[in-house]
Amino acid sequence: MFNIKGVTSIIFYSEDIIKKYLLVKLNKTKLEINKTIRFLD
Repeated sequence: MFNIKGVTSIIFYSEDIIKKYLLVKLNKTKLEINKTIRFLD
Protein backbone atom coordinates (compact mmCIF):
# COMPACT_ATOMS: atom_id res chain seq x y z
CA MET A 1 0.00 0.00 0.00
CA PHE A 2 1.08 3.54 -0.78
CA ASN A 3 1.01 5.70 2.35
CA ILE A 4 -0.45 9.05 1.30
CA LYS A 5 -0.52 10.41 4.86
CA GLY A 6 3.18 9.72 5.31
CA VAL A 7 4.05 11.38 2.01
CA THR A 8 2.00 14.51 2.75
CA SER A 9 3.59 14.85 6.19
CA ILE A 10 7.06 14.58 4.60
CA ILE A 11 6.11 17.30 2.08
CA PHE A 12 4.81 19.60 4.82
CA TYR A 13 7.93 18.90 6.92
CA SER A 14 10.33 19.77 4.09
CA GLU A 15 8.27 22.88 3.24
CA ASP A 16 8.63 23.98 6.87
CA ILE A 17 12.41 23.44 6.74
CA ILE A 18 12.66 25.41 3.49
CA LYS A 19 10.63 28.29 4.95
CA LYS A 20 12.80 28.41 8.09
CA TYR A 21 15.97 28.27 5.97
CA LEU A 22 14.73 31.12 3.76
CA LEU A 23 13.80 33.21 6.81
CA VAL A 24 17.30 32.74 8.27
CA LYS A 25 18.87 33.68 4.92
CA LEU A 26 16.59 36.71 4.65
CA ASN A 27 17.54 37.89 8.15
CA LYS A 28 21.26 37.47 7.40
CA THR A 29 20.84 39.42 4.16
CA LYS A 30 19.04 42.21 6.04
CA LEU A 31 21.91 42.36 8.55
CA GLU A 32 24.47 42.55 5.73
CA ILE A 33 22.48 45.35 4.04
CA ASN A 34 22.24 47.27 7.33
CA LYS A 35 26.01 46.92 7.88
CA THR A 36 26.65 48.17 4.35
CA ILE A 37 24.32 51.15 4.81
CA ARG A 38 26.03 52.07 8.10
CA PHE A 39 29.42 51.74 6.45
CA LEU A 40 28.35 54.06 3.62
CA ASP A 41 26.91 56.72 5.95
